Amino acid sequence: MFWCCALVSGQESSEIYLFDLEEKDSTISISNPINISNSAGYDNQPSFTEDGTGILFSSFRNGQADVAKYFINEKYRVWITNTEANEFSPMSYPGKKKNFTCVRLNEDETQLLYKYTYKKKPAEIMIPNTTVGYYLWFNEKTLISYVIGDTE
Repeated sequence: MFWCCALVSGQESSEIYLFDLEEKDSTISISNPINISNSAGYDNQPSFTEDGTGILFSSFRNGQADVAKYFINEKYRVWITNTEANEFSPMSYPGKKKNFTCVRLNEDETQLLYKYTYKKKPAEIMIPNTTVGYYLWFNEKTLISYVIGDTE
């Protein structure tokens, strides 16, 4: 059995669903939808943790975007950030099970890529003075990024 993560969205609000994905005789079927975000407003940008046991995603609460983690086997969600900033696009940090990254929109309007630990230590800016819009870890040493604005 395989796991599949899908996003069902609309303009005003969105939800994140987890499905069972099964391939049999060249036919793929999905079943057992579970709403893993289950909250009013914006729930978006899911990504599997590196070990495949969880899903990180952005979700609004108290008027701002924080990062949540859904534990697949245990079937529960926890909030893993609680800052004054808005966090988007969370992903596991390659090779480091205790870390994740996300784009953080700070109160001063700076938008930077940060690295967090699950142990609630202070977040670390990964690329200073660079406004990251979207990113993807190719491997432990290679980051692909869309940078907003003038890069010269």
